[in-house]
Amino acid sequence: MQLGGSPRIPVFSFADAAARAACTSMQDGDLGYQEDTKVLYTYDGATWNDVLAGVTETWTKLDEQTKGSTGTFNFTGIPATYKELQIIGMMRSDRAAATSRIEFNFNADTGNNYDYKSAAGDGGTGLRAIYPNCAAANATANYFTFFTAYIKNDATTLKNMFGISTHQDVSLAESWSGQWLNTAAITSIQILESSGGTGFIAKSYAALYGRL
Repeated sequence: MQLGGSPRIPVFSFADAAARAACTSMQDGDLGYQEDTKVLYTYDGATWNDVLAGVTETWTKLDEQTKGSTGTFNFTGIPATYKELQIIGMMRSDRAAATSRIEFNFNADTGNNYDYKSAAGDGGTGLRAIYPNCAAANATANYFTFFTAYIKNDATTLKNMFGISTHQDVSLAESWSGQWLNTAAITSIQILESSGGTGFIAKSYAALYGRL
């Protein structure tokens, strides 16, 4: 069945592989969509070929750090060739409270050059960091905050960050987002304690990944 397109490049739809294989009188360059697998194919005059065959999108681990004692995290020397960055972390602050906040800075910029907002409604503009919540010293023993954060690192654009955190102590999942108001490529990321503690306790962990 033809879905549409110009007379030169029509797009055909197939229910399954058998239906695709039966279509052998197409023209070179025709496109086909297989409905059961949701895969797009192109016809070379003899066979249908997956247009994404051989394409890989691999995350490369750039660094990982585990605290042996209370401290902070600093990822440096990040190549500007990585257009997407991801941080996976498990953290608990040493602040004497049930919760605290993680502070994300890029390229050691601590000026009022960040916006931050959480799904709970806290945050603002013109801040000195991006500030998601974190478990702290008075939380239930051995409870940590787990998070994953994605950063778009395209050159010449502002740097957007989106994260999801889970807090064991309150059985809560939290989504949050932020922006660094700078077009420079990210070459370092600092993860600090921002609410009166000195850092994140032993066993706190962070790993940085990049994708070209």
